[in-house]
Amino acid sequence: MTSESLQHVRHSAVFLGAVFLLGAAVPDARAQYGGLFVNATPQTPVQLGQPLNITVVVRNTTTDVWEPGTEEYSWLTQADNPSWFPGAQPLAFATQEIVEPGATATMILTFPSTVLPDSPGNYSVRLMTAYNWLDLLPSVMDGSPKTVNFSITSPPTNHAPVITPVGTKVVVETNLLSFTVLATDADLPQQKLTFSLEPGAPVGAGINPTNGLFTWTPPAGSAPGTNQFTVRVTDDGSPPMSATNVFDIVVLPPPRFEPFARPANGVATLVWRSYPGKTYRVQYRDDLVSGSWTNFESDFTATDFLTSVTNNLGGARQRFYRMMLVD
Repeated sequence: MTSESLQHVRHSAVFLGAVFLLGAAVPDARAQYGGLFVNATPQTPVQLGQPLNITVVVRNTTTDVWEPGTEEYSWLTQADNPSWFPGAQPLAFATQEIVEPGATATMILTFPSTVLPDSPGNYSVRLMTAYNWLDLLPSVMDGSPKTVNFSITSPPTNHAPVITPVGTKVVVETNLLSFTVLATDADLPQQKLTFSLEPGAPVGAGINPTNGLFTWTPPAGSAPGTNQFTVRVTDDGSPPMSATNVFDIVVLPPPRFEPFARPANGVATLVWRSYPGKTYRVQYRDDLVSGSWTNFESDFTATDFLTSVTNNLGGARQRFYRMMLVD
């Protein structure tokens, strides 16, 4: 075979192999033609905003030493929208890389993100050789454009956690208040959530960063008062996302009875300052030194800021009362 014939075969083999494979349905298709082994791997799917790369590996499978050349091959492109890929796309490959038997060369056909569609979906691009740049015999290749299918996907979206609203909490000063802040995250695989309190929380208040357990013991003298807290929950996605929830904690003084009025007709009336929605328990006994405390028949849920109940003394000459906040 003459040098000129080899040159023709070399050109036609590279282009026939590459065109055939780039248009193949199988991503890792392979073909052998004229002593060249070609492996073309299109990148799919492509993430929105990223380039489309097609990697082509060519290997000299002959036992002959090929004549070195300096050609850089190019492709013309057609697509669903011709404006995506204007002009020719060069392949960074020169024939001197595969002059020796078994030698390989790698070339990458790149379509920048700026020429790709700007929305997710399934697309195709047709590749064909630029005839006017090649010294090819017309009978060597048919020149039919080959189609490469690819898809564009949206970048992974990290969703912010969702916090179950805490709502208003009530606690008596010097008493421990504890509850768990609940949060969920819709992303898969499951992400790690970290809990924290925003600046401005009272001294001593804290939240477990792992499980969301909130604890605070209001100091003596802090009642009556309302304290505002902001809890933040942050995931470990990319980029990290977070959510916040604002809630109030009302601090009450220890429950105390208002001054007693003299019992009327053997019935005592008890009055104390209360907080709507909270439950109180009243107990009594007739001897302050001995005996056990007896609960009233039921606890009392406050509906106002003052609560009153009555108790029949049942002939007792004296009676002592105490009251506590249950919930």
